[in-house]
Amino acid sequence: MFNTTLYPRGQYRVDEEADEKLREIAPMDPPEGEDELEPPTTTQMGHAGMWVHALPNILLNCRTKHGDPEEPEGGDAEEFNAEEAAEAMVAADPYEPRLKPISMDSKVKVSEKIS
Repeated sequence: MFNTTLYPRGQYRVDEEADEKLREIAPMDPPEGEDELEPPTTTQMGHAGMWVHALPNILLNCRTKHGDPEEPEGGDAEEFNAEEAAEAMVAADPYEPRLKPISMDSKVKVSEKIS
């Protein structure tokens, strides 16, 4: 099953106080002196750039988080640095920004034979 959650742009924010790897999505605070945010118009909501992904991206390991790096077997375990190994893992398969607009998604290639 394909699960996607889309939110309107400008209505939610990434919680900067949460753990960096587990950044959660929180509603935007209304401007000072107002009770709630002004909702977007129907016309604005009709544009793809108005929608953002709320769920974390799926990594190459088929998960939404990187696992803990494993020590090499039979190698020199004393030289193994878990922090460096974790950084290398993230560099090889980086997280995408949360609340990324759907207009930035990769385009789906369609065969010429499909009509």
